Amino acid sequence: MENSVFFIKSENKEKRDLTFSFCGVSKTEPLHSFGPAVRETYILHIILSGSGYYMVNGKKFHLRAGEGFLIEPGVSTFYQSDIKDPWTYLWIGFSGKDIIDKYLKRAGLTSGNYSFSVNNTDIFLDYIQKCFSKIEHTLANELFLDGYTFEFLASLVENTRPITNVHEVKENEYVNEALHYLYNNYTK
Repeated sequence: MENSVFFIKSENKEKRDLTFSFCGVSKTEPLHSFGPAVRETYILHIILSGSGYYMVNGKKFHLRAGEGFLIEPGVSTFYQSDIKDPWTYLWIGFSGKDIIDKYLKRAGLTSGNYSFSVNNTDIFLDYIQKCFSKIEHTLANELFLDGYTFEFLASLVENTRPITNVHEVKENEYVNEALHYLYNNYTK
């Protein structure tokens, strides 16, 4: 007689192609910004505290704790923390083929809809901390990091809601960049 417990996963014909690139956590100063810039990888940001905004394709997303945004490769983006309530956020970067169709669409993220809210930011912070525990360059750690990226995305699929508070940007992106430069360099 045999007593057993088992699980057989149904065959998945989709080839998974996802690779961890980097991750981090940042507590920013007031008006800290990045961009406009074009990235080579997908980057998901989740705001842990504070607020700011994110701009992509002429749309401006005002975001706060518990919300996040996607940066897609090859797309110019800009983001900036609030002057009174600067944000602290985490990020994870990854690459692969058909990421939007295979994973991000299932979390409600599609071209033109790049912001979202999550039920619990602690879940995502735990994945980033796990990634930090695997910084030594070994094959095992590389596999762990790819696995944590899959887990991060699985949690995103389970815990996200799209955000619809989008504002069309009327001002010129280069004017914003020039104003930001002047603000940061007026003493020079």
